[in-house]
Amino acid sequence: FGAGHMWMKCPQGMAYDATSETCTGTNSTFQYCDADDNSCNGGSSGNPLDGNGNSEAWDTCDNLSYAGYTDWRVPNKEELTSLIHCSNGHVVTGDYPDQCSLSGIFDSPTIDTSLFPNFPETRFWTSVSEPGGGNGCLVAFDDGHYTCNYTKTFQWSVLCVR
Repeated sequence: FGAGHMWMKCPQGMAYDATSETCTGTNSTFQYCDADDNSCNGGSSGNPLDGNGNSEAWDTCDNLSYAGYTDWRVPNKEELTSLIHCSNGHVVTGDYPDQCSLSGIFDSPTIDTSLFPNFPETRFWTSVSEPGGGNGCLVAFDDGHYTCNYTKTFQWSVLCVR
């Protein structure tokens, strides 16, 4: 799972408690960019976050030193959607409205909670911006879908990867 990457066990703002084997605290939220333009994406829609604009999402991973590593980043679409797990057996193969709920009842959050314990049922930024538009793209782990329907100044959660 996760294309051989190393993932944070808990979203930013939460901490892993090895004694109880769960994530504790409350997940933090971050703006994709402080402006609804492409200043955080190298000036062009469709480009990934590049660290040149004012991006809380970028900064929270880029400034992270965890488990002896400092090369953490915001995951791209493919990486973050690879974590979608539909308990009803549905396989999410496309963008919204393709989601776990298309096949009936499912557990939420739509992620393997044995690997990501106490994971919040919320939306997580990807490093991707909408091609041909100004929105940021995210994965919604409440129902397991990917979308680019949110302006970059909205605040959503971040799960860092390396």
